[in-house]
Amino acid sequence: MRRWFAFICCIVVCNLAVSFSQTSISLTPAQKADALRKAQQTLSTMTAEQRYERILKYQSRKPAQRSSYNVAKKAPTGKGAALQSALTSMPEKFVIPGEFEESQSALLAWPYYAFDKDGNWVDPFTKDFGYLTISQTEYKIVPIATWVIDTVEDVQSQNGEQPLILPPVWAKLADAIQQEVPVWITVYQDADTAVIKEYMAKKGTPLTNYRFINVGGGNAFWMRDFGPVGFYYGDNDDIGLLDMSYYPGRAADDSIPQVLGQKLGYKVYSTQLESEGGNFIADGFGQCITSTAVYYNNADSVAQGYVEKDNQGNWVDYYQLVEPWSNKKTLDTLTYVWGAHTKMTVLPTLQCDGGTGHIDMYTKMFDESTFLTTEYPTQFNKNSFQDYNIAKQNLAKERSMQDIHGRNFRVFTMPVPTSESGRYDSTTCRLFNADPRGFLNGLTINKTFIFPSFSGGGTGNDAGTQAALELYKKYLPGYKLVPFDSRMLTPMAGAVHCITMQIPAENPIRFKHAAIRGNVNQLALYPVSATITNKSGIAKAIVKWRKKGTTAWNELQMELVDGVFASAIPGNMDANEETIEYYLEARSKNEKVMVNPIVAPEGFYSFTYGKTVGVADENIYGAALDEPFPNPTHGEVIVPMSLQKDCAVTFDIVDITGNRVQSVQLGNQHAGSFMYRVNVENLSAGVYTIRMVTNGIPVSVKKIVLY
Repeated sequence: MRRWFAFICCIVVCNLAVSFSQTSISLTPAQKADALRKAQQTLSTMTAEQRYERILKYQSRKPAQRSSYNVAKKAPTGKGAALQSALTSMPEKFVIPGEFEESQSALLAWPYYAFDKDGNWVDPFTKDFGYLTISQTEYKIVPIATWVIDTVEDVQSQNGEQPLILPPVWAKLADAIQQEVPVWITVYQDADTAVIKEYMAKKGTPLTNYRFINVGGGNAFWMRDFGPVGFYYGDNDDIGLLDMSYYPGRAADDSIPQVLGQKLGYKVYSTQLESEGGNFIADGFGQCITSTAVYYNNADSVAQGYVEKDNQGNWVDYYQLVEPWSNKKTLDTLTYVWGAHTKMTVLPTLQCDGGTGHIDMYTKMFDESTFLTTEYPTQFNKNSFQDYNIAKQNLAKERSMQDIHGRNFRVFTMPVPTSESGRYDSTTCRLFNADPRGFLNGLTINKTFIFPSFSGGGTGNDAGTQAALELYKKYLPGYKLVPFDSRMLTPMAGAVHCITMQIPAENPIRFKHAAIRGNVNQLALYPVSATITNKSGIAKAIVKWRKKGTTAWNELQMELVDGVFASAIPGNMDANEETIEYYLEARSKNEKVMVNPIVAPEGFYSFTYGKTVGVADENIYGAALDEPFPNPTHGEVIVPMSLQKDCAVTFDIVDITGNRVQSVQLGNQHAGSFMYRVNVENLSAGVYTIRMVTNGIPVSVKKIVLY
């Protein structure tokens, strides 16, 4: 929470990390070697269970509060001056892409342990200082003398139960990532790169597609939450990194986005907003979703901590004292820094999710029109598990939301994983909070989805993992699906998504396409249109389509008309039932080729029509507008529209003040997809909204610019 008094502007652009800690005591090489020897000796005397218990207590996703946490101390004069003088704005033109879009890499923070010069395990606070626990209620700040990377495995855990060791978990995840994109692993010391490579090789999964980044220290490994959020800005789709303020007490992790920006060569924009990447979903077109936890995080007076000596010469942890934010200020700020110019949705926070309130624990977006959400079975419908009703309400909200194309989101549900027994044993908030399992906290990385599972090595509920896998095959056709045993992670309130962070691709080709899906009405032509962009321009765009059951793809050239690529797939008016499969392919002028959906041709869009085909309720979108063209325009504009059933249609044209300046009554229209010409020659130059009204209900809007 870097929320300083009397400052409305909320962004800091930094090229250098700002440190709130004084420099730790320096050690000679001999002293460092001695500290490392003592640290390794300490680790050797601990069982796997003892190490895991320590990690569970101090490195869980939400940090434990120290006794001084609630006694925040105001920062000394001048501590915030450098930040305050650098306050500026986000780029004028920026967008956070969806996680389902192309990524160039995935960040992964390898676990570390910190020790003082005497070999005592300390809980890191800043990169230089940590908490040495003296008793359950007493601790002191001590300098960190050495870091030890976790590659420890021991036979004490090989007892037929799940091993309580982290390294195999990280090794498997790093290997799964590198099959798709380079895995970027953060380390605290350059020498540890050789340690990780040796460990991975011994596991039979040598690193072949990787990069190491030395960040100099950290608190834990929740890269999703403290890591930077990548975004595109400007006409060349430059990559920027958004650095949100992280939990007070984890100052070391809070500084890592700045270090990554320096190492990667990307500009970092640091906001005073306290939030975490796990509590954020973006559709790639300015619609964002979060939970009310963001309000709670910004409503207190405690900001990030630092260490200084007191008058007696003792190292002391301080926390900056700041002005609490109102919900309105928090909402306005997150809407701005997330670029939520289309819509910002704040869902009620779950109460039994391990304590973070993050939406990534139970819901996920797989394209700009599709949600997957956890649905609790009736065994959870009790007073002692309030999330049953909260999740049900959030599910209903998602089903009522409209996507960027003006259609209701497709919403699919995933069951809650069982306990090891295959039963729902933890159906109270207290029990579920201790191990909040879910199948959706996974990593989408291009054509691969790595999802949490809760079995492996002959233990756990394999049947539950297989059932989840079958659902994902149905919901995510074409994806490489990788189950990832997350039983070590969920007791810490996280899983796969929480310990990774995608970095957006360079030179992206981005698609905005209202896909034709499900059962549709029988037509002679099915219009297909898309906005496709790249910094160099698009040289060619095609639709590849085929009838289900055939193997060869037919190609249709898409014609560019004022920024929109359009074509039409032929239908068969005599067919009783026919399914069409299709995808889009684009080649940029700088020779990059990309497809939509990203998993094509293994995965594709499909729709079914015919004389004997009904339109199921869950597949009815009702009515929608596609992108009008030409746009900008004068004289007339062509509006593509689709109706899933007969209805009365009106087009309203509304100016920027909200006044309706023109209304076009189309009367009763039959179901289908077609284009309508709207005369706008009598309107003044400016920005307008075309609003589609069916049976008296506004259902879809699109912007047009007249000149």
